[in-house]
Amino acid sequence: MTDAIFSIKHRYAERIYSGHKCVELRWTAPKTPIERAWIYETAPVKRVTGWFEPGLIYPAMDCEALLERFGEEKCWGCRLPERRKSGSWR
Repeated sequence: MTDAIFSIKHRYAERIYSGHKCVELRWTAPKTPIERAWIYETAPVKRVTGWFEPGLIYPAMDCEALLERFGEEKCWGCRLPERRKSGSWR
């Protein structure tokens, strides 16, 4: 079994556990398939709080393609250029 640990902010971890967040953006994709992903919540929690079984890992795509594929309600934190200008990031 291949495990991985991901450092995730508390507010996003809550959304993952509740099922409201199903897309996680990472700078690099795992080199091997992951069977179990552990969540390390950053400050103020600062500990491993649980795990999940990841689904498909998609190749890199820009935010517009990501939003089109999964919908805005599942892409917490996706920052489109117009959101940067207006300051309305999630």
